[in-house]
Amino acid sequence: MKIKSKRYSAEVGNVKTGKVYKFDDIGCAVMWLYHDCHFGWKKSAKIWVTDAKTKKWLNAKTACWVDGEITPMHFGLGAYKKGETNKKCLRWKTAKQLLLKRGIKKENHMKKFMPKMWKMKVKKMCILK
Repeated sequence: MKIKSKRYSAEVGNVKTGKVYKFDDIGCAVMWLYHDCHFGWKKSAKIWVTDAKTKKWLNAKTACWVDGEITPMHFGLGAYKKGETNKKCLRWKTAKQLLLKRGIKKENHMKKFMPKMWKMKVKKMCILK
């Protein structure tokens, strides 16, 4: 995938194979890993995101998550190093739940208006290369 803006990009790593999957929004990564596909390695996955301020890589599970950001796929959460922002920080568990809620809402909309395209998308995106 081509990354549009490094400010909100994410990477998911499979520790068993060493393969890394790239996303331009953490919401897409979360939906792919925890909702759309059923990978046996999701609990051990390493998830990295770029700090929205410095663009340096952070561990998604320990980052400070801020809601209300304008992100490439409109999930709205940006990651910051803890202590680097004066905005309210969400923990990973809360951020992940919020991303899944928003993503499921988007998917339901897509399924309703583009059912054939949606089935093709899901079938293709869960095949690992």
